[in-house]
Amino acid sequence: MIAIDVGVGQPDSLHTVTTRYVETEVNKQRRADIAKLAKQLPDIKSALEQLEAVLGKVPSIEDLHGEVEALRDEEQEYLDNMPEALQSSERGEVAQAAVEQLESALEALDTAKERVGELETAIEEAQTALDEAESALEEAQA
Repeated sequence: MIAIDVGVGQPDSLHTVTTRYVETEVNKQRRADIAKLAKQLPDIKSALEQLEAVLGKVPSIEDLHGEVEALRDEEQEYLDNMPEALQSSERGEVAQAAVEQLESALEALDTAKERVGELETAIEEAQTALDEAESALEEAQA
């Protein structure tokens, strides 16, 4: 650090010059940190856009839910139309197990739908925050 004596009998002046120098160095470091972050924003935004694209290619959860529900209903109807003697046989137990597994699949799809919705919301919020951060960084660098 360079200290400049600006006059005899003025110790506050030396302190002021030193403080300004330190503040300038801190400001330079902060601006360097801001510039580094600004360079990372496009990569982060690109990754979020890629994630959105992948989500867009995944079959609709609603479509899958409808297909699984239709299969479950068919299997349930098959089970319901079985004679009572067959319902308690191995064939009936297999049909009942299939219905239960399809119910579990429906519950899992419902959970997945909720989580994808949360993820989509988080992506939108992250993109908005990144846009705002980018604007703020541009202003800070000006």
